[in-house]
Amino acid sequence: MSTHSKLTTKPFLLKILFCFSAFIIIPNASAQIWATATSKHRTNDSVIVFRYLKEFKNSYNIKQYPDQVTLTWTYFGNKGMPSTDERVKMDKFEDTLLSLLDKDNLATLTIVSTGNNVREWKYYAKSSSSFKRKLNLALKEFSDLPIEFQISPDPEWTVYKNFKAAVKE
Repeated sequence: MSTHSKLTTKPFLLKILFCFSAFIIIPNASAQIWATATSKHRTNDSVIVFRYLKEFKNSYNIKQYPDQVTLTWTYFGNKGMPSTDERVKMDKFEDTLLSLLDKDNLATLTIVSTGNNVREWKYYAKSSSSFKRKLNLALKEFSDLPIEFQISPDPEWTVYKNFKAAVKE
């Protein structure tokens, strides 16, 4: 299924347009339908590709995941996109972390963005301390990853809801 969408712009968004398509993948037991969106800056043609959780199973309870976690990987790539080798490392890291988090259903990945020399993963976690423990386990399997993280309370999922509200179908 493929559709086009418009982004409601705010001044700080620099008038970015989104196009998206939905597809089904199941990165954890709680997620059901994911979609992709591509934003292209109107003046410099830079692109950011988003993969985001579009729909949850009916039984999913966001209140169980009050902490918003952002992982950031900065890289230097052609036109702001990672090299193939770096993208493969990013994907392996993501898969490793997801498998560790899924064992105990500790977090839900909601948004992944790639572009402008940054890949960012946005999760919602049951507990920041449990997430950090699993993150450290995942990082032990890789050497020298340029990962930074930020954790903040977001029990209403404001970051996620604001992103989804910006993508209009």
